[in-house]
Amino acid sequence: METVLAFICRAILALEAPWSIACAALVYLSVVGLTGNHAVTGLLLAAVPFVARWAYRGYISQRTPFDLPLALVVLAGLIGVYAASDRSLAWSVLATLLAALLFYYSFVNYAYPGLLMKVGLPVAAVAGIVATGYVWLQRETVLPFYSTLQEWLDITPAALPEDWANAPLHASACGVTVAAEVITVIAAGVALFYGPKWVRLGAGLLTAGLLAVLVISGCHATWVVLSCAMMLLWACRSKWLLLTTPVWLWFIYSSWTSWRGWTLEYALERVMANLDFKMSTRWEGIAGMLWDHPVTGVGLGMYPEVSVDYGVRGQHAHNSYLQFYSDFGLLGALALLVAGVIFLKVVWDIARSPRRHPWRGVAVGAAVAVVAAAAYSMVESAPATILVWLEDGYFYAISPLFVVIIAVLAVGHRAVTGGRGPGDGEPDGPVNGNRRNGV
Repeated sequence: METVLAFICRAILALEAPWSIACAALVYLSVVGLTGNHAVTGLLLAAVPFVARWAYRGYISQRTPFDLPLALVVLAGLIGVYAASDRSLAWSVLATLLAALLFYYSFVNYAYPGLLMKVGLPVAAVAGIVATGYVWLQRETVLPFYSTLQEWLDITPAALPEDWANAPLHASACGVTVAAEVITVIAAGVALFYGPKWVRLGAGLLTAGLLAVLVISGCHATWVVLSCAMMLLWACRSKWLLLTTPVWLWFIYSSWTSWRGWTLEYALERVMANLDFKMSTRWEGIAGMLWDHPVTGVGLGMYPEVSVDYGVRGQHAHNSYLQFYSDFGLLGALALLVAGVIFLKVVWDIARSPRRHPWRGVAVGAAVAVVAAAAYSMVESAPATILVWLEDGYFYAISPLFVVIIAVLAVGHRAVTGGRGPGDGEPDGPVNGNRRNGV
């Protein structure tokens, strides 16, 4: 007969996914000053399912391909706290990193990954549509339908926290856009590859909805990166789908010309001028800043403060790799390199998996989403950090975007390569010494 402790542990593990999302949200909202100082409480609550798993199944977590680079990032984060001039801010930034990692391990250990994807992907897609529309409909657009929509909807915040300098997500508009693109690519992967027809149809509708709202994105790289990602995704599905390349080239052309009122020549001039501007006003100064702090970086969360001393203009580095190095230093760069090598091995495994596996679309979609976000990272900081400006300072957090993508990738990879899913074939109780690849 099941004991009370076993029943409690099983109940906690059944609710692990929504529980971890709520705990991570508590940490992030606490760091940006919206829910009080409850970051530590959120982290402790997020750790509860891991204790329950140890008590009920005999291990804390299953091993995943990205364990080593994630451990290196945590160690680099601790070094970043030591190097930071504002330790209080650095600890809060580290809390967001830990919250993201606890979510990663809750995701990959969840006993019902299929249910999680079937519920989580639509919820994420709807959130992406709402958030993307929210940040970009506050700005002028020449598109007839969307300009009319702006007149119908008044989405400008009526009130903000007293010390906030701008509206929520205003400083991370491109970050919202990147997140929406990632969700779009994963949903498109589910729609394109083998699986139940109703699942593919639903994923296709979500993809169409996300593409419709991404039309109004003001980020210059949006349609270039997304179009290349979609062409890569379709090439993985069938070489014949590459015949649609002119359609995606038309999207790029339209986003730069008719939708913004630019000529193609002017659009190309704007892109080159923008890159020159970023190089002269940001990247050269950041290179000097990192040259002076090559081992530890400038300290976790210290980029906005230290960059001013080097004449760097703007709130962000507009390059996730430079921003990441400034936070995590040389060890963080090593972790990124290791993660890149592991990613190539994971992609190779997925490429050799059965073409009609029901998880192949998720795995391929997540892999292409990583490529898309990595490409976007060359011109935007948003995939790496979240920044909210105050009247006399700022809130800084590590973006959970890449952690979420690699969590989906790890689960998809394990499924298509025949690995045991979390909870698959587990007895109703501890695993008497057999940890089943757990730790």
